[in-house]
Amino acid sequence: MRHCDDLVKEYQGKGHQYLAENIGRCDDGRKGQDEYQGMLPVFPQEFALYQNYPNPFNPATVIRYEVATAGDVKIRIYNVRGALVTTLYDGHRKPGRYEVVWNGQNRRGEPVSSGVYFYRMETPGFVETRKMVLLR
Repeated sequence: MRHCDDLVKEYQGKGHQYLAENIGRCDDGRKGQDEYQGMLPVFPQEFALYQNYPNPFNPATVIRYEVATAGDVKIRIYNVRGALVTTLYDGHRKPGRYEVVWNGQNRRGEPVSSGVYFYRMETPGFVETRKMVLLR
């Protein structure tokens, strides 16, 4: 068995996944592995898109989402006709919990009218859409 302190030193250069996979393989007689479990970030086990808050909203709303595996993520807003209003995020994300704020503006920075809008999260292997209401 390896010393847990050595494992933690190695972890600092290799990332959370390495520590999560190897923490059960150490025992140095001084510290149990439970002491080290608190060092592990709690990563989402699956992708998720949560209901925005507040909803209905004015002037802005928060959209929370979770990424289970590293990859490209897109968060976009659509109107009821299915036309793209704006893109809130389009890029690479590591596993974790995130949030973006939509201020009720289109991609040109113009305020949009009151009404129903849809926000959509797209990743390789996961797509979800939810409804929100903007009240001016």
